[in-house]
Amino acid sequence: MRQVFGILGVAAGAIFVIAGCSDEPLARVTSMLVADPDALDVGEGCLGEVTVATVILRNDGRGRAEIVETRIEGEEAFRLQVPSDPIWAPGMSREVEVEFRPVEPGRAHTATVVIVDDDGGELALPVRGTGGLRRVEADPARVDFGVVDAGSPAMRTVLLRNAGGSPLTVASVVLTSTSPELSLEAGGFSGGVLPAKTEVSIGVVYDPQDRGEDQGVVWVASDDPNTPQLQIPLRGQANLRPQVSLWACRSDRPREQGCALATRGQQLSVGIDEVVHLDAREARDPEGGPLTWIWSVPERPEGSLAGVFPGEADTGDILADRLGVYRVAVRVRDARGLESAPSEVTLTPKDLVLTLDWDRATDVDLHLVRPGGEVGSYGNGVPGRSEGSDCSTFNRAPNWGDPSRNDDDPRLERDAVTSAGVEVVGLDQLEAGEYVVFAHHCDSRETRTQPRAELTVTSRGQTVGMRAEADLPSGALWRVGTVRWDSSAASAIFEATLPLDVVSRPEICRTN
Repeated sequence: MRQVFGILGVAAGAIFVIAGCSDEPLARVTSMLVADPDALDVGEGCLGEVTVATVILRNDGRGRAEIVETRIEGEEAFRLQVPSDPIWAPGMSREVEVEFRPVEPGRAHTATVVIVDDDGGELALPVRGTGGLRRVEADPARVDFGVVDAGSPAMRTVLLRNAGGSPLTVASVVLTSTSPELSLEAGGFSGGVLPAKTEVSIGVVYDPQDRGEDQGVVWVASDDPNTPQLQIPLRGQANLRPQVSLWACRSDRPREQGCALATRGQQLSVGIDEVVHLDAREARDPEGGPLTWIWSVPERPEGSLAGVFPGEADTGDILADRLGVYRVAVRVRDARGLESAPSEVTLTPKDLVLTLDWDRATDVDLHLVRPGGEVGSYGNGVPGRSEGSDCSTFNRAPNWGDPSRNDDDPRLERDAVTSAGVEVVGLDQLEAGEYVVFAHHCDSRETRTQPRAELTVTSRGQTVGMRAEADLPSGALWRVGTVRWDSSAASAIFEATLPLDVVSRPEICRTN
């Protein structure tokens, strides 16, 4: 029975209430808790660690709901975290957390979370989760170095990961290969314990030295129950450094390319204004690709402008325009840009070089007379065949040594006729004895000047003597001094003639 209340009226500030009874029953207002989702799968959890999942708890009833009890039916691997204010108003939704702590790897854990409200209602939420296994993975799963240049080692990093939910024990990390050119980075990870969901770096190095492809495998031994031996395949392709050999030679044919086997060398003595041929045709790319030639002159005498012409081919020429040492180098570059080591030739001054300089625009001639010879002995004057004992402007390259060779003959390398100096005579492989040096003011243009002349004597680029004379009138012959050559020691000693020995010999200018 329910009571019915009503207001009869209001009079003089008083309220008249009437009451009555009715047989109609009262409706009870209740709560109704529901879960979304209605079953929860937490997934894989790590041993010894808590994995948290959330579920939406909603009150779909007309009354408020207060959680008064929670319990787990089944395995104790799960736990419900209830908020500190456990009351849900009608229509309210709130997130609650379900914790999962697995106790055994590789096994499914199941339970039912029961939630009891103050109206006596019970919500049953089925939950499940799996104990995480030890699971080893590699990223990347294989390593391809591609093509690697020799001399430029490449390193790749592999991430070794425990993707499972239990600690992984790595017993060893070992590389096997067809070649020692593949290796593990020194001091890198070689074994240990990887906690769940962690990773460590492994460095793999490829340092190719031989032609061809190289292959290998990194072996990771662990207590992963499914993959106790993880294999990480490796491969790489070598690009070897190209090679080149440079040679130098003399030739009377300026347009000749390269050097003959019998005449070439990597050290050559050269005279002033002499053209030397350079040959770098002995070059190869181990992979058989095209090559580019790169020329340079790392060392040359001060003031020299010498360079290699044409400068981009496999052969070239260089002109020795100053007295001194020249180093000429060439490298070759393959299609990938990898360069060879340089190959060099050295060009050095001759055993004996005489340089005569003067300060007026007139014709002063330098004369070198061989041991036992005499000034003015020009022979037939034919270069390479003359038997004359005086090497000068009228006998520019007499045959003094072995009649079948010319590399042991003197040569007038520079001859100034209408300007102030210089004249140069060079000679290699001298016979032992005393050579006499003269300077003659030929004055072929009849300038009637008196030039100041100076002689410098060098042996293999080192100065061994110098002498200057102030007055050389027209037709004057100056006996400058002597050069004694010691063939056993390959050394020269210059002695100036003192007192000055200057006589008038205008006929020295004539060739008949």
